[in-house]
Amino acid sequence: MDLWDMELWNGHGLGIGAVGLSLLVLALAWPRYGVWAYLRRLRRQARRIQQEDALKHIYNYQSRHLPVTLASLAGTLRMGRGRVARLVAEMVDAGLLRFEGDTLALTSRGQAAALQVLRVHRLLERYLADEMGMPLGAIHQEAERQEHHLTPEQVEALARELAHPHYDPHGDPIPTAQGQIPAQEATSLLAWPLHRPARILHIEDEPRTICTQILAEGLLPGTTVEVLEADERGLHLRLDDQEFWIAPVVAAHIHVGPGHPGRRRKTLANLQQGEWGRVVELDCQGLARRRFMDLGLVPGTRVKAVMHAAFGEPTAYLVRGTLLALRREQAQRILVESLSPEEIPEERHAPPGPGPMDPEEISGEHQVHPA
Repeated sequence: MDLWDMELWNGHGLGIGAVGLSLLVLALAWPRYGVWAYLRRLRRQARRIQQEDALKHIYNYQSRHLPVTLASLAGTLRMGRGRVARLVAEMVDAGLLRFEGDTLALTSRGQAAALQVLRVHRLLERYLADEMGMPLGAIHQEAERQEHHLTPEQVEALARELAHPHYDPHGDPIPTAQGQIPAQEATSLLAWPLHRPARILHIEDEPRTICTQILAEGLLPGTTVEVLEADERGLHLRLDDQEFWIAPVVAAHIHVGPGHPGRRRKTLANLQQGEWGRVVELDCQGLARRRFMDLGLVPGTRVKAVMHAAFGEPTAYLVRGTLLALRREQAQRILVESLSPEEIPEERHAPPGPGPMDPEEISGEHQVHPA
């Protein structure tokens, strides 16, 4: 290679290097699509999520008349005190928060913003439970993951799809698009008097371990319980025909109002084999509600628990002459009341007797149809 060729090669190399450097600078610094712009968007998004989580925490504490401090906020957000202090300072400058001595409080602007965050969260919980069939113990965490990524238009479309529900599956009221939230008079189950029917209005969704215990006992919003005893061990409860104890820390996460004297409400899942009940309410919205109604499970319908599968579920229920197989999670969404002996209908054909459920052994009128 002679000197001319070497100079030409070096010139090409310098040109290629300059183009590459220009492309690198462009990739980094392009105002809308560059790496730096992307990283700035990620930082803004992370800051917005932190602010929304802080607003929700402060609103929940204020609604329970609990003091909100930097320490409590740091624990909820899992952030150091220094980072939380900077976040709070930004929110004070933005007119969302104010200090009242050593505690934090929402301004009117912060209250409106917090209610919008709650609206999205509770609508998502309703959607996940009713449309996706997700267990109640899992919907809170999934809603928290999704709630920061919906546009206002998507939120309102979701509300329309769900027919504008008033309460989430845990019994919490859902704020309206205008930021209004219905008042709910509820009392801690710990403070409820003995031998007086109590209707469960709301269960706390955090901490998850306690929520899971509450759901495992069948203590769902809409069901009626009775406190038989109360001492240092906790509360001795009656739910339908079952009696059990729950610890004070569990009872503190359940809020109730006056129950229905006389007839006792319970979920369809709590009907004993051979027992009849009348549907009084469907605790779901949207597709799940329409599915139940299409199967004939509408308020006023008489239902009989016929038999359980070999491993406990599904359970076969006699509904309008047809056997329906429902999982426990589905049956817990249907509230029923017990029937008096005079209200129990005469059966034209005896349904199959006790034993493992085998649809192939059932013929004629009593075919099992999975829900």
